[in-house]
Amino acid sequence: MANLGCDVFAFDPSMGNTGEHVRPSGVHFYPIGLGSKSMDDFTPRIDNYVKKNSGQKWKIRTLGDLVKELHHSERPIDMLKIDVESYEWEIIPNIYYKVV
Repeated sequence: MANLGCDVFAFDPSMGNTGEHVRPSGVHFYPIGLGSKSMDDFTPRIDNYVKKNSGQKWKIRTLGDLVKELHHSERPIDMLKIDVESYEWEIIPNIYYKVV
């Protein structure tokens, strides 16, 4: 998408230091997770996706809060792809009712 001239915003709280991750031009990375509510101290549950808990707290934001924090309230989201490790069902109602 970025090589087609689109701005791409990627979010992953588990990736830590973003300096070591190679990204093409037009891709903006933030170590933040997408969630059903905003918080700065989210601890992921241990399951098939998260094998162990290192005690690390993750920064989580709702899609609406991310849009506001990035000052994109006037920009449409043309495409949204999410993979939030089985939290999708908690997030989808929040996306529809709070953003759309």
